Amino acid sequence: MSKTATIEVKGLKEALEGIDQASEDRVLAASHAIEYFTFKIASDARDIAPKVTSALARSITPETNTRFGFAKEDQVLEGRVFTNIPYARVVEFGFSGTQQVRAHTRNITQVFGRPLGRLVPVSVSAHPRHVNRRGWYYMTEAVERNERDLVDMLRKAMKQ
Repeated sequence: MSKTATIEVKGLKEALEGIDQASEDRVLAASHAIEYFTFKIASDARDIAPKVTSALARSITPETNTRFGFAKEDQVLEGRVFTNIPYARVVEFGFSGTQQVRAHTRNITQVFGRPLGRLVPVSVSAHPRHVNRRGWYYMTEAVERNERDLVDMLRKAMKQ
């Protein structure tokens, strides 16, 4: 399941509905703004995201959908930034509570601080784990960094 940050520009749909054929440049300029900032927000989120293994940062994906048609329902200007990493929501918003850990095998290299000199497999039984993790807010910060510039660019596009 993908986790998505959605940017909604209030009033954009109404503004686009009132545009006639002669104002096609406005729609195109707004489309370019949405596309540019979708990729910019994804890039900033990758830079901000924690990089223990970098899997989360690499998974952050931008996607744009712009369609122009004669009917109102055929006109779409949309940008999404998302990730398919299951733990992305916990990293973004944090988590406080109990989590169930499944039974697994772990390799240890030391016992009570003394090195073993080799990897030793150890079986760990299932158990509850108490977690209190603060949010990293990498997507939120990326949107906030770009919000004012996006709105300014969209206003400029609508005034063309």
